[in-house]
Amino acid sequence: MIRQLALADFEDAYRILLDVAAWLRIKGIKQWETPLPKPVYTTWLSQGLCYGYFVDGRLAAVFTIRTSDLSEWGIPTAHPVNWLSTMAVSRSFAGHRIGGQILSWILSHIEKPLFLDCFDYDDVLPKFYRANGFREVRRKHLHGGPMVLMEAISYIKNRSETSS
Repeated sequence: MIRQLALADFEDAYRILLDVAAWLRIKGIKQWETPLPKPVYTTWLSQGLCYGYFVDGRLAAVFTIRTSDLSEWGIPTAHPVNWLSTMAVSRSFAGHRIGGQILSWILSHIEKPLFLDCFDYDDVLPKFYRANGFREVRRKHLHGGPMVLMEAISYIKNRSETSS
């Protein structure tokens, strides 16, 4: 089950983010080397931007959908686009394909383009996103490393089908 998170979920949600960040560092993946500040995550929670994936009543994963104008990537947009950030699956639930289920849920619930960026060290993260319906848009050196901007393919298909 996926539901919007509340401030009462903060401790469990933030623990997942910290644990996954630590695991990524151990694996040599440089995503989230600097932990997301608590006040930022609290603000996102209070704005209703954070969601949780629950298994048998336990929080198994978290993700945040914000908006972006893509200016950091040098791409002009007429309107803000959806931006997936901080998707993290608890290591206790690793291997259950929760990340893919979350992406599928998001893609079935959005009305605007969906973008994300990730570091590209050994193609680990970009490969995961490509396998789950995203395409590479642009590469750039940001935040101290090689980054990839990705866009959901399903939205691109829907957009081209409705404009024909």
